[in-house]
Amino acid sequence: MVIDGEYPVSFALTGAAKDARLIRAALRTAGVDDRLTAAVLETTDAAAGRVPDPAAVDVAALVAGLVPGR
Repeated sequence: MVIDGEYPVSFALTGAAKDARLIRAALRTAGVDDRLTAAVLETTDAAAGRVPDPAAVDVAALVAGLVPGR
């Protein structure tokens, strides 16, 4: 389904982005490097910009943030 650009919702992309932002804030508060979370957020935001409704697709749509022009 991902290959066909179909991402039925099990866990919404917007929920994953929200959780990643909470994790990033907690890491920063704890003084822990957040490079990985920053990369996840950058990719999540890119994917959200490439799908019609980020709340209506699964977190699997994150792949859309990795493929240019998809």
